[in-house]
Amino acid sequence: MERAQIHGSRHEILNDPSANERLRSIGIKYVESDEDVRAWACFRHAAPAEAQPSCVIVDDLGSMVRGSDRVSREIAYARTLAALHECARDDETGEAKTLVVSEVTDSDTGQAPMLYVYAKWFEEVLQVHEVRDGDGGGVGIWDLQAQSDGASARYSTRSQAG
Repeated sequence: MERAQIHGSRHEILNDPSANERLRSIGIKYVESDEDVRAWACFRHAAPAEAQPSCVIVDDLGSMVRGSDRVSREIAYARTLAALHECARDDETGEAKTLVVSEVTDSDTGQAPMLYVYAKWFEEVLQVHEVRDGDGGGVGIWDLQAQSDGASARYSTRSQAG
């Protein structure tokens, strides 16, 4: 499986020929709604084999899902996640491709909205929670918790320099 990780300053990346080549292989598609996500997912197979993604990432799906009430939003989530789930499979081999969908957690519940819908379409649902200090402020430390078994890992985004 191919992975994309970018570490380094802008100067280092711009002056590294192999980094430039890897960056050119990353394609970004901007969409505005769940209908756009579904349309892309449904017609992904029409792209030439060399243009097929090995990984699909959808950031903040909830901001794109439209619906006037909970039921219509639930239907839109289910349709969109089903289309993404189906498009994350190689057309020839049937092999699963990497699919990552992020969602902002609800400030009232501390969980992603429609979490039960995500659980239907994904083998693993992970939630990231910021660890707060005594004053309620963020400290740059995060807990990553698996929904399936409650296992968690803690990581930091604070700079280690100093």
